Amino acid sequence: MSCHILVLLVLMGGFAELHKITQNVLFRPLPTSRSKWTLTLVHDINPFLRFTSDLAIDVGRTFLAVDEIMSNYSIKNNSQEYVSTFNTLKKEVTTVRDEIEDLLDGVNDFQTLSTKHARSKRALIPFVGKALSRLFGTVSTEDLDVIRKNIEILAANQHAITQVVSESLSLLNVSRLQISENRQQVNILSKSLHKLDLKIESVVKQFRKKLISLEGFIHLFLRMKMVLDDIKNMFLRAELYAEDVKIQLNLLLLGHLSPSIIKPGSLRKLLIEIQRQLPPSVMLPKDPRKNLWHYCRILNCITFIEDNKIIVVVNIPLLDSEGSFEIFKIHNFPMPMTNKKILSKSKATFKMVASYRLEAEVIAINNDRTKYAILDRDETKRCSDPLIGFCQIRSPIYPINLSQLCIVALFTNNKEKISQLCKVYVKPNCILPMAKYITNGLWIVVTQRPIIFSIICHQTSFVHKSVTVRPPIQSIQLSPTCKAQNDYLELPALYSNESTYFDPTSFEKLTSAFNQSMTDLWQPFVDKCQNYKLTKLPPKLENIENFPLDELAYEMKNLQRIRNEKSKTWSLWKLVLIGLGILITILIIYVLALKYCKSGGLRRRFQSFLRSRETHKWDKRESADLEMTPRKIAIVTPQPAVATAPLLHNDQQQEQQPPLLYPQIPEPASYLGSGRGRMMAEVLRLARNRRSLQDRTRYH
Repeated sequence: MSCHILVLLVLMGGFAELHKITQNVLFRPLPTSRSKWTLTLVHDINPFLRFTSDLAIDVGRTFLAVDEIMSNYSIKNNSQEYVSTFNTLKKEVTTVRDEIEDLLDGVNDFQTLSTKHARSKRALIPFVGKALSRLFGTVSTEDLDVIRKNIEILAANQHAITQVVSESLSLLNVSRLQISENRQQVNILSKSLHKLDLKIESVVKQFRKKLISLEGFIHLFLRMKMVLDDIKNMFLRAELYAEDVKIQLNLLLLGHLSPSIIKPGSLRKLLIEIQRQLPPSVMLPKDPRKNLWHYCRILNCITFIEDNKIIVVVNIPLLDSEGSFEIFKIHNFPMPMTNKKILSKSKATFKMVASYRLEAEVIAINNDRTKYAILDRDETKRCSDPLIGFCQIRSPIYPINLSQLCIVALFTNNKEKISQLCKVYVKPNCILPMAKYITNGLWIVVTQRPIIFSIICHQTSFVHKSVTVRPPIQSIQLSPTCKAQNDYLELPALYSNESTYFDPTSFEKLTSAFNQSMTDLWQPFVDKCQNYKLTKLPPKLENIENFPLDELAYEMKNLQRIRNEKSKTWSLWKLVLIGLGILITILIIYVLALKYCKSGGLRRRFQSFLRSRETHKWDKRESADLEMTPRKIAIVTPQPAVATAPLLHNDQQQEQQPPLLYPQIPEPASYLGSGRGRMMAEVLRLARNRRSLQDRTRYH
């Protein structure tokens, strides 16, 4: 029985990525290597543990400091405000302490993963506070209001006193007798003012003490607040570090080296350093300077924890510079009988097929075609990954010229060895026609008679055509979305395409939406006030923390346009000239007034005014004395006005009193008879009239 046997060797991988096609052999180069570089990354978490322990100790010390401060202030003061303030601070410290305890518990849980795990120790100092039994306080708003009211009353009293003093001065100039009658009231008022001054001084001293105590409290509270804020910041740092460690451990459990474990820049430096130390016979799979992402995809790692250190072991594959092999998948198709004479004599031969018995399904051959290797299933699976692009061949490598295998003879197309090494086996009762899928829509159909396939494609338009497959073997290439069918079998459709999809939640769209929302927020203000130009914020608005936008827009709507702003503004040189003119005018008036006072004109006018008023009073008094009955008239002997203390009538010593505001006026010296008194008064009146007339004449 003569037959033809066809062995088709097809390269594993994508059909579009094939680099070479020779007759019925398709192949793609795939580098292999037995070399590797072991990289160990050690992540020490002891500094983090020390940091959390120190942070816990600092929180404990802060808690004790707050307790001590509260106890000291409770002894010295009794103010509810101090107690409430420190209680609030104590609650914050307690909250931070609880959060740090939770953080330490989480750290201790991760410490249990260590191979040399010891019993966890808490670094947090326990609460050793003293119970507060008394309250301490400061000056309240009500006390300040009472003090303020008292000060207002004192100010009103001082104002009234000023008026009384002014009236007293006027009365002193008008009549000394009236001042003499009111001296007791003035002395009493002086005593009251002295007592009031003492009271005000005592209140001021107490107020100063309260202010000093309040100042010390504020300084101490601010210091404690700063310490607490620092502890909060350190806690946030520790929490972020703990989350980072958790994420790294979760990623390491997957057995893959991710950028979160080692930064891309650090990985590039390590790979470049390894590349410098490699011998010439090996090399890295890709250039780390240009294709670092390739290593992030292929590098696997082994992780274990020991002595609070996370140890990551990474095997970096190395390629042999002369060890590049091509991997081929061997498809052994059966061959049906095609001899018409034999088929006409024996119908049983219609179901018989012949094929070679091959030693393997996958073979690796180097680029020089001098060596080969037979791959098992595990190696085939590892070497068929298109993302990695290389694999490690552990099978032995043999020379091709000494090979005694049928697959090697078929690959080299050595007809002599094929006839010697390849044995043909016949399989009866085989169902024909049959088909096998190769790659990318390529089908191989085996048949013993011609068959017609109808090809139907569902693309933009319906397409229908037919293909005739002739015996024994023929290939059919189906386009995407196309299928082939006849009465015997159907070849299903294959669809593949490439597209680019942009994430709708990209950063650019988020920022544009954010900007749009900002515009929408200010839209009411812009609609109402788009014609106004606010060059400077009013001073009253600078001290306000925030205000409603609706009210601002409503108030801005009622503003009126200011016309001719530039014409109403004063220049700096104009203001300077006006100020100089006012200053020169004041100086001229002052010089003229000073000269006039030195010449004595003002003094003479004042004396003449006093004399005229004195004469008028004496005239009224004399006319009244002439109409009334004779009585004693008090004649006051002229005495110089000396600022002396008031004298008592009985010349007795009294207690020492505060100094009086006004001098004491002496009592009348003597009393004269009625007739002689009238005569003396008349003489004095005539003398005064003559003197006043002379003064008036001299003045005019």
